[in-house]
Amino acid sequence: MKDVKDTAPISKKDEYMIFGVFAVIMLGFMFTNQLGSDITNVIPSAGLLVLIVFKVLEIPEVMKTLTCDMVWMVAGMSVVSTALSKTGVGELIGQTVLNILGGHPSGLFVSIVFCVACALMTNFMSNMGTMALMSPIAASTALAGGMNVKAVVLCCCVSAWLAFVMPTGCSGTMMAFGIGNQNPLKTLRFTLPLLVLTLIALIIGINIFFPIYG
Repeated sequence: MKDVKDTAPISKKDEYMIFGVFAVIMLGFMFTNQLGSDITNVIPSAGLLVLIVFKVLEIPEVMKTLTCDMVWMVAGMSVVSTALSKTGVGELIGQTVLNILGGHPSGLFVSIVFCVACALMTNFMSNMGTMALMSPIAASTALAGGMNVKAVVLCCCVSAWLAFVMPTGCSGTMMAFGIGNQNPLKTLRFTLPLLVLTLIALIIGINIFFPIYG
């Protein structure tokens, strides 16, 4: 990664093409309810084909990206989360988690448990994988305990993005630690306090703006 090769800048035509495809994909996601998931799920693939046809991207480059370990891991986690929901295992896990939390846990305690658990998982596993795995469990727990489903799922989704302590958390930290030749153990004195402060702000913010029992 340190041997940086000189590459020619992309042309204005390719740049406008990339921005246009990105804007169409984002608009498709924004109007998912109107278009339906069957259509919006195809739009990114269609955009990718457009970029290939107009030679903005090369096929080997696309195949290398689509077959990377991160994509397969996220896809696998999505299958697992769907299976948890469809088979009823997610509801069973939610009831089990609720039993561990207690009969009627406080909203503060619930948010602390899910935020801390997801923050720990995301730094060793993957931010997208953690979200895909924990979101249905959080939703099942909320439904079983009569909680605000959006608030509990929000705990998982936001804390899953705090993947900056270890290089295994996401591709961004992997690149940062690799290019900077950083030792994760030596950077803990900076990343751990930041993680704690972020978690505290997240837990307080959720309980104020999105109460667990609201």
